[in-house]
Amino acid sequence: MVGKPEPFSFADRQIDCRLHTEPIRAVRHIYTCKHGSLFDMHYALELGFVLKGQVRRYHKEGQSDIERGGIWLCEMWEPHGYEIIGVPCEVLVIMVSPEILAKLQFEENPAINWMLPFSLEKQYFFNLSKGVQASLEDCAKRLGKVIDSPPSPTRLCRIRLLLLEILLVLHENLLQADAIAQPTPNSFQKINRAIRLTFGSKKLVTTEDAAHACGMNRKAFSKLFRDMMNMRYSEFNLRHRISNVAKQLIGTDSPIKTIAFEWGFTDASHMHKCFLKHYGCSPKEYRRQRNP
Repeated sequence: MVGKPEPFSFADRQIDCRLHTEPIRAVRHIYTCKHGSLFDMHYALELGFVLKGQVRRYHKEGQSDIERGGIWLCEMWEPHGYEIIGVPCEVLVIMVSPEILAKLQFEENPAINWMLPFSLEKQYFFNLSKGVQASLEDCAKRLGKVIDSPPSPTRLCRIRLLLLEILLVLHENLLQADAIAQPTPNSFQKINRAIRLTFGSKKLVTTEDAAHACGMNRKAFSKLFRDMMNMRYSEFNLRHRISNVAKQLIGTDSPIKTIAFEWGFTDASHMHKCFLKHYGCSPKEYRRQRNP
């Protein structure tokens, strides 16, 4: 089901940096011909199924070949790509805004962190038992029927319920009890001001600034944000700014020094270091490769 992971760099890949604003979206893709690799990076969480054929997924750990019954998950602003290597190929993809899952709680078990599966190492999803695969494939088939159904007032509700069913299966079979965040009343509402502050500013927003906006001390805010979003606030803010830097490098002729200043980096050297970490190449190389 899985090809041996190989070293992989995003340095020579065109990554489309998008900020998906739709709360939830589900699509079906059918491929009759093989095609080369496509790459993406977006704020929305992503979950996908392979129903037919074979897909090669590129991720930070390397690459993996996923066959029928396999799944993939991507966290916020995670560079990733895919290539169709076995046809006919059919895949289902759900894109969901992190806010939907971050603020979700059920009275029966308020401790479940619904975002956690998206941050697990990729190998978790390539060694599923046949029973788990069968449960997920059943969910995927029902999801496909909903995707193909005519628009209705309940269509998105059904998609959301199926997404939660899929995540629950993963929680029950992959996650240890101590990996589940402890319940915190109105947790997402407490950090929402920090998220809005991030998206509303091009400058660096420090953890202290974000904590102050939420009316919390730094330590309490940092723990709550990490519990809810599965990453430190500083990393969340950096990914927001660096993804917009990449977009501006392609879409404008602005000098790199100007872009660095505009997006809150100390200088071009600082931005260079952060960009290299996320994209595997310098801002100059990234611009040259995409604007020959």
